[in-house]
Amino acid sequence: MFQNTSESLFNMYEGYATGRQLSETVPEFLSRLPPLQTKLADLGPWIYISNPSYRHTFTGEDIQGLKEAGAELLHAFSKTKADIESRLATKAKAVVSRNINIARKQLEKDILTLARKKGVTSGKWMLFPQPQDVNRVWSLVAQATADGELGHAAKVATDDGSGDRARLICAYNEDYADEAGVRKSLDCLVRMGLVEGSGPAKTNRGIYYKADAFTWLDIFSKNEWGLKPSMYSSKEILQSAKRDEGS
Repeated sequence: MFQNTSESLFNMYEGYATGRQLSETVPEFLSRLPPLQTKLADLGPWIYISNPSYRHTFTGEDIQGLKEAGAELLHAFSKTKADIESRLATKAKAVVSRNINIARKQLEKDILTLARKKGVTSGKWMLFPQPQDVNRVWSLVAQATADGELGHAAKVATDDGSGDRARLICAYNEDYADEAGVRKSLDCLVRMGLVEGSGPAKTNRGIYYKADAFTWLDIFSKNEWGLKPSMYSSKEILQSAKRDEGS
């Protein structure tokens, strides 16, 4: 276990072997836990770092409550969808789809309302560097997080033995509805060359932001409810900014 060496700073991962400690510099942390070489079997699935100037705790999060009530919302939508398909069986497909989409949009709103009620308001920008580039990308994200330029925390996947599969890096902020904060984090990632149009070919693509509530409810791509897992895309935000500048 590690010891906190500063009373003026806060580290949610202090004392955990998989997190950066206040007693070590960011380069020392990166050298101790390089994601390319760190094995899931040895230390678990994630390596973590937090912004030491930001005091964040998870005591207000009711994850279990979110999962239970969220499962009820998803089940209710599945029943509603089946009812619509049965009731409008003789109607055109466009009519059926329109009614289902209305119910699906309400489901999205209900999930986010539930998440806020349960205190699960965090979210993250997601990066997927290739293994050969993960140490470089993580070093940029880790330093920016420690310097307070991103959100309150970040994590990177360790080596699970899958070979050439891209590694996930998450850059977190506390509130998915804080559009200014979400944009601030995106701008930082753009400056570091990790978003479309500002980096090498392997990172020359858009990235997506996902509310943690959707992750806890196992809402991923191609899910059975037809929900869009992500809340924001870098392309949409950056294109909107360009339009605003040109108006």
